[in-house]
Amino acid sequence: MKNDRLMEEIRDLNLAYLLLAQNLIHADRAEALYRLGLSDEAADRIGDLSSAQLLKIASPTSSCAASASTTASCGTCSRAMPATARPPACTPPS
Repeated sequence: MKNDRLMEEIRDLNLAYLLLAQNLIHADRAEALYRLGLSDEAADRIGDLSSAQLLKIASPTSSCAASASTTASCGTCSRAMPATARPPACTPPS
């Protein structure tokens, strides 16, 4: 039960950050790039994510989070998640 609550809190925090980033990108792109340290491509991807995609990425139990240590299974993640938001071990396949 305690673990479930912790996972919910992590998801909520991740989602809040992603929503804040997306709002800043839409409101003032130059400021978002500077403040968040995003590339143009990452800002485009975060800015274009749907609510469902944001929720999926925010979840600590999503395939993106769960497969972060397995490079081979990161292909799906790397297409949906900006490079700057991906865990370091998750590199896109060539």
